[in-house]
Formats: sequence, structure tokens, C-alpha cells
Amino acid sequence: MTLQELFENAHLDALGMLDPAEQAAFEKAYAAVSPSVKAQLRAEQARWAAQQVLLPEVEPSEDLKSRVLAAVAEAQLAPVGAQEEDALSFSTARRVSRWWRVSSIGLATAAVVLLMAFLYVGQTNERLREDLSRGGFDDSIRLALGRGDEAGTHLRDLLLAPDVKRAVFVRTALAESTGFAGRMTVLSRDSWTQARIAMVLPQASPGRQYCLVEVSQDGNEAERKLQTFDSGGLLQSVTVGAIEQGTKLALVTIGADGRVDLKGALLTITI
Repeated sequence: MTLQELFENAHLDALGMLDPAEQAAFEKAYAAVSPSVKAQLRAEQARWAAQQVLLPEVEPSEDLKSRVLAAVAEAQLAPVGAQEEDALSFSTARRVSRWWRVSSIGLATAAVVLLMAFLYVGQTNERLREDLSRGGFDDSIRLALGRGDEAGTHLRDLLLAPDVKRAVFVRTALAESTGFAGRMTVLSRDSWTQARIAMVLPQASPGRQYCLVEVSQDGNEAERKLQTFDSGGLLQSVTVGAIEQGTKLALVTIGADGRVDLKGALLTITI
């Protein structure tokens, strides 16, 4: 079961609309996901269970309860009359008709509420599918979320875990003047031994690569290269090891000679 199907079934489960087979499949998939995803699913179900906007605003009359109870009591105490010779003949029973009217109104109201809830869930999920088909998520994210390997699990944690710390790189004056649209974020977590950097970078110029470097405290030279990589414009992440507090990083482009020129820095950050 994919993550999208899991959230769809969570909505239906909160409304009591899963059949036994679907309920068993949902519970099995729920038990297999990470704690962070379980927390998201419980929050979604709580939000659906607390929905009040789907209920019609009906103000019953003050004497409705007493009239219904009186009609039921009269119907129970009424004597059973003699059987008519013609078993197919009918007679008017005013005492019962009022009860049936109340029951019919209640059933109709419940049916309307159920239909509205079903349509709302369907429309919400349809909008989500349309967003995905239009590229609301990058192809790389959609593929990674659907995988069951370690990389897919790690990416889901990056997107959903609330305890992941994020620090965003700042665009330099050179990036502003050239219209450079790249973005980078340092991701860290108390349980990780290494930091990761998530990025979406445009294609580098022919013959050049992106290079992430550690900058000296005075900001005048590159002390060491951390990562060299290409980019096709999709989301990717790299491990950069443990980063000490106060470390300065910069993103530059380098040619075949590997020379780093900090004057060409596009993105910078101080952790």
C-alpha cells in the first residue's frame, strides 16, 4: 500500500467506511510504517473524526423529544384489535405515522451526511492525485516515497519527522545578479551521526561542476572540499559528515582544474 493510499484509507477508516478486508489491509500497512508517519495518520483521523462542517445545522423543536416518547408509549400500550377477515385490508394508524415520519427524517439526514462525507473525501483525494500528476512533487520525490529501501525511508523521515532541524543557505549578490535559482538546506537530527544537505540546483555550465566547500573563519579561502556533484534540476541529498557549530559553507562551481574561487560563491551559510 502506497503512502497516498494509506492516507486515503485513514480518512475512510475515521468515517467507518472500510469493509473488513480493507480494514485488515489498512491496519497491516499502518503497523509497518515509521512512528512519524503513524503520528501523521492519527492526526488526520482525529481531524476527520472532529469534523462538524459535514453535519447539517438542524434545530429540533423543544417538544420533539416528548412527542416522540409519547407516541412510542401509546403504540406499545395500544390493545391488539381483532383480526379482520380480509388479511389484505389496511386501516389508518395516526399514532404510528408520526413515529415513522420522525424515523424517516432521521434516516434521510444520516444518508445525506454520509453522502456528503463520501463526496468530500473523494474530492480531496482527487485533488491530491491531480497535484501529483501536474508535478506538485518532483518525480524524484514521488519515486523515493514509493520505494521501500533505506533511501526511501530516509526521505520520508526528512519530509515528515518533526524533530529534523533545517538551516537554509543564503543567496549571494552574485546569485541575485545572475538569477541563480538553486536552493540548499542543511538537515540535522539528534539521532544522526552525520548531517545531510538537500538541494535543488539547475544544470551547471558545460565543463563545470558544483562544489561544496568549508570556508575559513575570515571568509577568505576554502579550507577543504566537502562534496563535488552534478545536478539535473531534481531534488537530491548528500551526506557531508558531522558539522561543528560555527562552520561556514559555500557553494561554488569548479572546472576541470578543480580550483576553488570564493568570489564565485553562489550560496553560503554559517551553521
